[in-house]
Amino acid sequence: MHTASLVGATFALLSNTVCADPTLGARTFALGLRGGAQLADYRLGTVGGQLRVRPADRVALDLFTDHHIGDERGGARHDHEIGATLQYDVLRGDRWALHPLVGACGILAVSHAPQGGLTATDVRFGLRGGVGFETLLGDRLSLQLQAQAIAYIGHAFAPYAWPGGTEDRVSVQAAAQVHAAINFWL
Repeated sequence: MHTASLVGATFALLSNTVCADPTLGARTFALGLRGGAQLADYRLGTVGGQLRVRPADRVALDLFTDHHIGDERGGARHDHEIGATLQYDVLRGDRWALHPLVGACGILAVSHAPQGGLTATDVRFGLRGGVGFETLLGDRLSLQLQAQAIAYIGHAFAPYAWPGGTEDRVSVQAAAQVHAAINFWL
């Protein structure tokens, strides 16, 4: 509880510092905190962080790490993901932007058997696409919302085929993610 209050107070204090240009496109680097959900044949809550870079007027790049936790078919599941998305603002005002996004990621997926004691892991590669929205909340804070479809390439978990835990063949598993992020522009 104290950590969340401290982080909130720090963002509130820093958001009151003045940026020379009040438009979203003028920002170059931001650090952000992310939260959300991942849905497939399982449900996972997500928390993470990101570095947001605007190398050109309408272009943004997010470098992120997310940590997912939840359940899958009665067993525990936690995944650890790193990746990047590239965005292009197709619609933009001075303080907001709407953009399609594409990206890639790597993920360590971990599943624990419902009957306990057994664990399966797999490293997967993912391709993602979606849509995002960002709006400035103050001179240095922005709120970012994203919805993404992801195709993970790897071994599917087979929790009813323990002790192996994963299928022998590589397959594509589809998932959807939604995120909200608070970014502090440096």
